[in-house]
Amino acid sequence: MKHHHLQQNGYTLIELMIVVTMVGIISSMAYSAFTGYTASADRAQGQSDLYEIAQIMERNFTENRSYALSNADRDAILAPYNNNTTRYVYSATLAANSFDITATVGDSRDDIDLQINQAGVEEWKDKTDSSWEASTGWDNIN
Repeated sequence: MKHHHLQQNGYTLIELMIVVTMVGIISSMAYSAFTGYTASADRAQGQSDLYEIAQIMERNFTENRSYALSNADRDAILAPYNNNTTRYVYSATLAANSFDITATVGDSRDDIDLQINQAGVEEWKDKTDSSWEASTGWDNIN
């Protein structure tokens, strides 16, 4: 009697499921790290933009002895920062001797709003909290 030996080719279903599970776990860890890095980079860009806008306001104060601007002038200053490529929406509250410039987060990658005033006080606010945090500045945002 002749015996036929079947030779197994390929992988078993269990082996494929293990590989797919491992790839899924590694992908989820990489995605989490990537979104954290992009949120951090976006926040750094928002901080840089606020510094630039504050410098423009300081130059205006030096020239005009007032931070107050017309709505059109204020909007013209903010327009280059409020384009479609930024993740923040910038606004400014201006008075003769003070200003508050706010960067409100525009997407869901991060939920931290940023603010700076004429004294250089850096504040931040988590969307889940209604109060601004000024004691630590921007350096200690989680």
